[in-house]
Amino acid sequence: MEKSSLSARSRKLFTLSAVYHATSALIGDQQIENVDELAEHCATYWDEVDKYIPEWRYVRESKMTSGEVRRDFIHSHAITLQVLGEVGHILMQQPKTWKHKVSKLKNIDFGIPPAKLHKRVASATRSRTRVSPRVMAS
Repeated sequence: MEKSSLSARSRKLFTLSAVYHATSALIGDQQIENVDELAEHCATYWDEVDKYIPEWRYVRESKMTSGEVRRDFIHSHAITLQVLGEVGHILMQQPKTWKHKVSKLKNIDFGIPPAKLHKRVASATRSRTRVSPRVMAS
């Protein structure tokens, strides 16, 4: 069984569980008629997202460790991946403009200090709101 967290020294950037849930969000309620086409659809989206998150490339090129990226950036956290999947599900319904809209990821500062992230989750929890990707995306 896949662990739901990674050690600081792990060379993996994401857990399998995080990738699974993010891709499930991307697929959404689509009917699976052709698995190969669906896989290509998902790969196309994640490849496009990858273009605008340079730290993912830096890990592949060994310019940064995956532990550093997980520690310093929220784009490798499971909840952020899930939000990216949900956003992708909506954007890919607009075939002519989705790639342009994904390019706006380059303008987002994913290096939000963890204290701010934890404060937002704690605030949502205190108000008995379910902490979901939608809360984190706001």
